[in-house]
Amino acid sequence: MTLAPELKVQPNRPVNFAWAYDKEVGFLKDCFLLWSVKSKGVKNDGCLVGELTSNEAIVAYKLNCMCKLHVKRTAAHSSCAVTKDNFNAIGYGARLVFKICNIADCIVRNGESNRVLSVSSTIMSMSVIHGGITIQTIPVHCVFNYELCNPLRMAHVDRQKCAPGYVVSDPLPEINEYSDADVVIKNLLSAHSLHDAHEKNAFTALVRAMISDRDMQKLGGNTEADQYALIGVFLILYGPGSIKIANQENELVPKKHVDYCGKKQIMNLTRKNHDT
Repeated sequence: MTLAPELKVQPNRPVNFAWAYDKEVGFLKDCFLLWSVKSKGVKNDGCLVGELTSNEAIVAYKLNCMCKLHVKRTAAHSSCAVTKDNFNAIGYGARLVFKICNIADCIVRNGESNRVLSVSSTIMSMSVIHGGITIQTIPVHCVFNYELCNPLRMAHVDRQKCAPGYVVSDPLPEINEYSDADVVIKNLLSAHSLHDAHEKNAFTALVRAMISDRDMQKLGGNTEADQYALIGVFLILYGPGSIKIANQENELVPKKHVDYCGKKQIMNLTRKNHDT
């Protein structure tokens, strides 16, 4: 935004800025803007989606799915914990977590992979977990989220094993023996994958020429960029900073990366695009 006043653009070919809330709200932030652009018939030369790519061009990434598993039961005093009539929500939740970890390890060892991706295989991981209300009480709830990121055209057997329905199915069926116990599955997020960039498109070719990057690099995670692709916008992920330090304490982007990306590459790209 600080460089915007320096952009000398033609009125009929403006540069549009869009701010995103990022993944914390589930990749939903750009939808209204994008569908407004589509409904008005606005034509775009292309789009740069700012991400931590170490100033390299990223042309594709995995699809992403996030689910919440909620193990529920009726509370009881902890003195009843060892009886056959009681079911511990946290204990059962821990078994589900262990099962997810085993599935994830098996997929990494034996599943399909794509070496072009920064993380080549399917990923299953957990991010948030909580449960229980106080001591001396059998937990009423155990709630945890788990996330799935998988490459394009992943084998069907992997998709089946990663599905929430499989996670809570056999060999952990004993929850059905308790009338006051249940596992509720909620889909929190389902984000499309981003397929390979259109290499023959003029905007893609221009970006690659300007940043001198011809490699077919793909991200191991997921961003909101697929929403732009769904309405026919040609795009590339590009930006300063490394994904290796993302979401860490004291995360930072080196100033030289910012200067190189903004003042040199993006400004030159904008000017060059308007000259074509």
